[in-house]
Amino acid sequence: MKTDIHTDIVVAGGGAAGIAAAIAAARQSLNVLLIERNAYPGGKATAAEVGTVCGLYKFNKKNNAQYLVKGFAKEFAEHLQKKSGTKPLFNADGLHYLPYNIEDFKSVSLEYLHKNKVTVYFDTEIKSVQTHQQKINTVTVIKNGQQLNINFQSIIDCTGAGIIGQAAHLPTIESYTYQAAAQVFSITGIEETNEARLGLIITKAVSAAIANKILPAFYDRVYIVPGSLKNNGASFKVGIPIAVTNTPENLQELKKAAHSFVSNLTTFLIANVDVFKNASIKNIASEVGTRTGQRNVGKYILTEEDVL
Repeated sequence: MKTDIHTDIVVAGGGAAGIAAAIAAARQSLNVLLIERNAYPGGKATAAEVGTVCGLYKFNKKNNAQYLVKGFAKEFAEHLQKKSGTKPLFNADGLHYLPYNIEDFKSVSLEYLHKNKVTVYFDTEIKSVQTHQQKINTVTVIKNGQQLNINFQSIIDCTGAGIIGQAAHLPTIESYTYQAAAQVFSITGIEETNEARLGLIITKAVSAAIANKILPAFYDRVYIVPGSLKNNGASFKVGIPIAVTNTPENLQELKKAAHSFVSNLTTFLIANVDVFKNASIKNIASEVGTRTGQRNVGKYILTEEDVL
């Protein structure tokens, strides 16, 4: 592999935003190179196994989802829906969302990237950037233990944490704490086929355990991922009772607390709730779900009046 590479556009981050940016650029006949630190695309949608896509549809308390988005977002959602064999669901507040299969999100993303001839570097870490006349023109990455210098005309930061801006020592928008983190995990061997009823069973059991001081109060932060109950298994999301600061130490602390939460909760359910008596943990998402990170300071910050 060449150690010096040239391309038109570099997209940093292979999550939903990065995929959309890469496809948009590629469809303008530009050479695009996408950098992703994981071994697969999707960002938090796949690594944290979110399981549902919100923001696609209008608020509507009737059972007819109407797209709010258009263009690539709608195109991708329709393809993902078909691939996953799912359909939009909605809650009592009128929020419609699309459940999806994690592996299908990965495969649909790869299909779009390959079809549009986007070069993708998986398992690749951004090390530094170089500037010339106040413009970033090179990014240095580590891929398979090798250092590569990628030269480009433009770079799009879709890392969700302002990695490119930080590497260029640009100012960032920071907070002392961020929105609460969550951990998604899946359980198999569940003897219940109705998702709403399963939710009530869990709520009743956990609430009683908290009232009797068997479980700490924060164990009420457990939810079924909507649309995930099938084939005697389901995915669940638990809120982690630790403040998010986005430091490396904090992320490790969140992960440790999340795994302890999942283990203790599952042990309790298996021992005390009939529908879980033959259940076991199938999988714990590889990443904790964090909603926001550091962002680069831009020319303007949108207000509520700008978007509503």
